[in-house]
Amino acid sequence: EPFSSSCDHASIDFQIICPNSAPSSGSCSYFYDFRHADYSAIIQHVSDIDWLLLFNTCSTVDDVWNKIEGVLRESIAQFVPLRKVSLKKYSIPRHIRAILQKKKKWYHVNKSLYRKFAKEYDFAVQAYLASKELRVVNSRNLSYFYSYANSKLKNIAVIPPLARSDGSIATSDSDKCGLLNQFFVSVFTVDDGILPSLAHRNPVAASLGSVTFTYDRVFRALMKLPLKYSKTPDNLPAIFLKSIAGGIAFPLSYLFNMSMKCGRVPSDWKIAYVCPIFN
Repeated sequence: EPFSSSCDHASIDFQIICPNSAPSSGSCSYFYDFRHADYSAIIQHVSDIDWLLLFNTCSTVDDVWNKIEGVLRESIAQFVPLRKVSLKKYSIPRHIRAILQKKKKWYHVNKSLYRKFAKEYDFAVQAYLASKELRVVNSRNLSYFYSYANSKLKNIAVIPPLARSDGSIATSDSDKCGLLNQFFVSVFTVDDGILPSLAHRNPVAASLGSVTFTYDRVFRALMKLPLKYSKTPDNLPAIFLKSIAGGIAFPLSYLFNMSMKCGRVPSDWKIAYVCPIFN
């Protein structure tokens, strides 16, 4: 119906489906600050554990991994500090905010002063962004550089609501993933079970003998991990494992040998973050 009897503009009733609103400026979150963890204390803590006695009741690789993971979780809780961070999307320096307030103040009062502070504000923002990029370059940290570059290049828009064939709408993350997965499966090639004829790269009689994971081999592999703080499904970043390599090389070598012997890996290791790319 129109807004009123004297108005010819009709009212419209509609719904907007959108993701949750951004957190308020007062919102905050906590995360483990692995950059400032007490790694010497963690190494001492895990080294004091009698791993063979701890694994004595374990019959599967999942049991062994759960024991190792439990010790690591306990170590993180004791020796890795929690850091409080604000969830504000943008962080503007105080001196730039002050100029912005002056710019807004004189907009309706004095256009000359407004233009003056508008130019000063633009200059301050450009100088701030230039100094930020200079810090990225001078840090000589490739991970930091690519993180900053990707934040400028990547499209971080969320996947919009998707329509099903029956006309219903998928709005939750799990429903969207399920719908995209159904489409991906529909365009896959069905395996007919026929293997193509390929030339053998190795002698036909070649076989894999026994493989032993020693402490030294596992330690060297851990030391080659990148210094990354990236979030993983088990919340054990690479830099954490690398920093305590001397303390966990033995229990991991025990786990790897058991895994190789029984032909199984822990169930947790089969979990990964997968992001569908929607175009």
